[in-house]
Amino acid sequence: MFCNIQGSGRALLFVHGLGSSHADWEYQFPEFSRRYKTLVPDLPGYGRSPPDKSSSIQYFSDCLQRLLDEHNVTEVVVIGHSMGGACALQLALDDPHRVRALVIVNSVPSFIPRTPSEHFAINFRRILMRLAGPQRLAKTMASRLFPHPHQHE
Repeated sequence: MFCNIQGSGRALLFVHGLGSSHADWEYQFPEFSRRYKTLVPDLPGYGRSPPDKSSSIQYFSDCLQRLLDEHNVTEVVVIGHSMGGACALQLALDDPHRVRALVIVNSVPSFIPRTPSEHFAINFRRILMRLAGPQRLAKTMASRLFPHPHQHE
């Protein structure tokens, strides 16, 4: 699993959302790595990480635990966006003694749809992901979330 790591001190783990990559954190990474050991991975199947046998939240949590083990991180603050927030929550449940704090951004504890609109949104993303891949999904979601010209960057 690809992971950009810089800095020293307390550990921060940044986890990207569905259809995205470590690049989500390009503005935060240099700033935080000045004071902290900053880990910014690509989950399996995203960015620079090759696909793996699974893509469940539980599996991603297991991968993040192994990543932390490989880098001797015994205590970490986890920052997760969207699907990364769900992964962060799962990691905290799986390894509560290691996760010191959570910052959850635009996420939910579960991706189980409960309403027709939630079913549509999740199935739309799954189909787009399968047919066009994570980069196209990211572009589509970004254009929907940030439609105005001043938001493009």
